[in-house]
Amino acid sequence: MEKYNSAHPLDYLEKPPKKEKWKKEYKTQLKQYWHESLKKEAEEKSSLVYLSMENIKPGKPHPVWENAKRNPQESMKAAVKVKVMTGTYRLQTDKAKHSGGRISDKCKLCKQQKEDVKHFILDCENLQNQRSYYLQKIRTILQEGPNSSMIQHLFDNQRILLQMCIDCSHPEVATLIGADIQQIEMVTRALVYALHRERTALMPG
Repeated sequence: MEKYNSAHPLDYLEKPPKKEKWKKEYKTQLKQYWHESLKKEAEEKSSLVYLSMENIKPGKPHPVWENAKRNPQESMKAAVKVKVMTGTYRLQTDKAKHSGGRISDKCKLCKQQKEDVKHFILDCENLQNQRSYYLQKIRTILQEGPNSSMIQHLFDNQRILLQMCIDCSHPEVATLIGADIQQIEMVTRALVYALHRERTALMPG
């Protein structure tokens, strides 16, 4: 009981609460405990650096799933994006890291740079057509929004741009995009999925 910041069992015996009240309090304490535990663990994992923990709340889906759960195609896109968001999307740097030096971390598409998440999302020249199409869609959405003056700052800052593409619900990004967050989420979900499909199609056998 102490783990969940709950009262001592003897207190409940002396002053037993009503059943519904007790269930509600215990459920709230349980959710709070696991939310804080998950948040703390995530902050210590480098693979979750792009996942905004501000939006991980018990019983509430992350914004990536908000308008995707009833649409099979959007759910498929969201599943790929979640892998990127949680650091479980396998890139060459991941394969090299676990190969003991047997596998190169260089991108198999452009053969120019190591293939980490930034290279995959923003840099690989072989994926530029897909990338340019969706980034232009984002520019158009932002130009029509309340924070249009911040567009150049967002696109000039590679760290913030990468964060937006992976998880636009991050507070730093959400402040810049303003009221357009759901539209941006849909476009970035499509962007990541398009990059994934193009990468898969171009990958040498």
